[in-house]
Amino acid sequence: MTRHVAVVTGGSRGLGRACAVALAEAGWTVAIGYRSSETDAKEAAAALEAAGMPGLAVYLDTTDDASVQEAFRRVTDEVGSVTGLVNNAGFSQDGLLVKYSMDTYDRVMATNVRGSFLCTQAALRSMLRAKFGRIVNMSSAVALHGNAGQTDYAAANDVLDRLALHLAERGSMRAISVAWGPWDSAGMVSPELRREYARRGIGLIPLEAGVASLMDEIDESRATAPRVVLMGAADARHAVPSSS
Repeated sequence: MTRHVAVVTGGSRGLGRACAVALAEAGWTVAIGYRSSETDAKEAAAALEAAGMPGLAVYLDTTDDASVQEAFRRVTDEVGSVTGLVNNAGFSQDGLLVKYSMDTYDRVMATNVRGSFLCTQAALRSMLRAKFGRIVNMSSAVALHGNAGQTDYAAANDVLDRLALHLAERGSMRAISVAWGPWDSAGMVSPELRREYARRGIGLIPLEAGVASLMDEIDESRATAPRVVLMGAADARHAVPSSS
């Protein structure tokens, strides 16, 4: 693959960092966007550089238009025009709809929807000029089946799915929304949820297998549906992809 430049929002740790590493290994120059974890982001970028893969840590508050514009300007100036975007930064807080705080609702929508929209808007300019682009929205299977206490989070992720649908095929630019199931990763599923998923026969997605499936979807040689559902197998040993 010709080296392209990708921005990964929320890329300093967890799933975002794993995606950044996978993209770098596939030949992309990766800018790791962070808002609150500068040390982690710089450590992740340094690890890429040490392995011979170009990396850059860049401050990026996805909810703030000025921050987004400055981050994309800096990435373009320092490593080149952005032709890849992983909208990974997100926020959720469970609560019953009848008692749900509007402040929390605003934060969920600002982080998940406004943030992804602003970053997509910023990235599109260079993608259209390059006549090449890859946009990945990190969504959730909750948008499809819902969960008690997650009405706003489900709605926010449904918007991400719809955004990808409308951007899906623009010449050589492609957008997908990946509706993830629950992850088998430290800090992402509580012991209580783990037991509940086991009771319901829902497998967890191992981080390595999930990211490998994501890279298959990003692969420019494959046509893909605008929404991809990735769930863990019942035995939780591998990710099982399906498209819709």
